Amino acid sequence: MDFLETVADALPTLDDIDEVLTPVRSGFLAVDGVWFQYGEAEIVLLVAFDPVSFDVIAALWQKEENYTGYKALLQKVLGKVSKEKIIGMYGDGDLGLLQALKELLPAVPFQLCVVHKELRMGMLVPVKSVNISRRMDEEKKGSNTNISTTVQKLYLRRYEDAGKTKSDNSQGACRAKSL
Repeated sequence: MDFLETVADALPTLDDIDEVLTPVRSGFLAVDGVWFQYGEAEIVLLVAFDPVSFDVIAALWQKEENYTGYKALLQKVLGKVSKEKIIGMYGDGDLGLLQALKELLPAVPFQLCVVHKELRMGMLVPVKSVNISRRMDEEKKGSNTNISTTVQKLYLRRYEDAGKTKSDNSQGACRAKSL
């Protein structure tokens, strides 16, 4: 472990790399947390990167994926990229991330990451698998009806909360919404 620490300490930091290479950034941000096992504990590496160039803008080790960590990460980003130059971002929808965004970047449009959206959908909606029959028994049908009804109610409640009706979205357009 001492050897790894010695090598890691000798590597340039993200700031060192930025100073030498002067990266050109697209204005888009992607933010996520990646969990690692560290001895008996788990830790998370919060990362903000440019999804066009894959340039890592900031990274931060934390004990939890929460508001405090994401706020610190976004503050590091804002030390390198001004608010005005950030034109959009996406992430996993973590509540701590959303709270930090609302506070630090309220005018920047946010979109839920497609991969995270599909992972969440897979938790709610049965997906086709070669190992699972396509036939659904009555219990599964009832479960799917309950999920569908719940999703419909949530959809309608969000539109009612926004002062809109279902017909306001008749074209089915999806737009990134500022927090």
